[in-house]
Amino acid sequence: MALVRRLPSEAARLPAGTLAPWHESGPRRAERALAHQLRRLADRGLLALEDAGRAANHYRWLVTGAAVTRAQSSVPPLDDAERDDLVRSGVRAFRHGYLPPDQR
Repeated sequence: MALVRRLPSEAARLPAGTLAPWHESGPRRAERALAHQLRRLADRGLLALEDAGRAANHYRWLVTGAAVTRAQSSVPPLDDAERDDLVRSGVRAFRHGYLPPDQR
């Protein structure tokens, strides 16, 4: 997480093209893998989504957004209970938005 916190603030000082390979091999790779799994769930009728990539992005930010924002500031890191609560509430929000209407 320290690297994730540091990269945006250092982006202007890094050589051109440094962040793209890191982003492709880390965050984007993980998001593509998540999109693939979400598409599989949708194909089984367990999720209702039009764009698996967008759904993966929504999931990622709902589950990690508050923690990432907090990590990028000078606020102390989340404790286990706060992190668990943020993840659970993010998953609940995602499920509400992406479950088929008859399963909500």
